[in-house]
Amino acid sequence: SLARGLYLAIPSFHTYSVGDVVVYQPPQEIAVLAEERGYISQPDMPFLKKVGAIAADHYEIKPDLSFWVSSHYIGQVITQDEEGRRMPYKIGQFFVPYGYLLPISPHPRSLDGRYYGSIPLSDVRAKVIPIFTID
Repeated sequence: SLARGLYLAIPSFHTYSVGDVVVYQPPQEIAVLAEERGYISQPDMPFLKKVGAIAADHYEIKPDLSFWVSSHYIGQVITQDEEGRRMPYKIGQFFVPYGYLLPISPHPRSLDGRYYGSIPLSDVRAKVIPIFTID
């Protein structure tokens, strides 16, 4: 979902800001879905995404399927993947609870928080800093 390249991982990082890049274990049901559909090769494979929102921030999926974080347009929600399988999502406005963050990606087909919401900080393995990337 993010550019390929070389990243420096900082494990056990406890403070995250919007725009940080993190490696995390997705929710179990999403990991299973991603493996079953061939998005990842094994269910314990971590995801790499940007932090789109932190505790007390809000995000919204509008009826037109536009995805907004703190009143900033991020992209569209897709209803089906490239194989025609239904994607999980909920229309509405949501808040990130304390101890959670919302992972997002600029890639239009990314399996990110627009499909499964916020994740607990305890699922984050590391903050990463891009050293060299190829777009």
